[in-house]
Amino acid sequence: AALYRSPDSKKVAGSDGVKIFSLSSREFGLVSLAGVVWALYNVAYAIMLGFAPTFLISRGESVAGAGFTISLNTWIFVASVQIGGMLAQKWGRTNTIMLVGITVLGVGLALLPLVPSPLWVIVIMGIFGGAPAGAIVSLPAEILKPENRGPGLGLFVTWYYGAMAVLPPIAGWLQDISGDAGAPLYFGGFVMVAGLPFLGLLRGLQRRLSLKRY
Repeated sequence: AALYRSPDSKKVAGSDGVKIFSLSSREFGLVSLAGVVWALYNVAYAIMLGFAPTFLISRGESVAGAGFTISLNTWIFVASVQIGGMLAQKWGRTNTIMLVGITVLGVGLALLPLVPSPLWVIVIMGIFGGAPAGAIVSLPAEILKPENRGPGLGLFVTWYYGAMAVLPPIAGWLQDISGDAGAPLYFGGFVMVAGLPFLGLLRGLQRRLSLKRY
């Protein structure tokens, strides 16, 4: 805050009077679809971080052991995000990266309560799960005109915050009513995979509208 300086509005193209209502209906709809994909992806991962340790403890892990296992996933996930971003930039097959990463993470979450030794599932989830992040957050740049990227990105992250406020408590409620520490993980897997239809709809509409990259 101390170092920030406002940009010269005369040098910023399209900066005058830009509001959320400046988005076209096409931009609004497509960015919302991208925002839902990003929101569900993050919610599912947050559910894993929040509820997997409790599940592992219920399976006999110590608190320290459960924490180590989930932190291992997190460190691998951090590397996966960087590698996924580089692959998306150099390889260009962002749809494949998103499809594979989201599917592996979603299926892995649902498998955790079912396998006798969940460590290998958690490691695989870390390897593949972070890869889609860069591709997903690049979606708004494909959709928005340069002068609308500010409000468009605001709309994009609004879906994220809305989903984060609503869906993780549902995971906790499912655990409370079922008495099953694995119930939130099943729900998290469903939430993750639920992003794929929205991604498919987004790509279909982009092809139909012959959307240009700005």
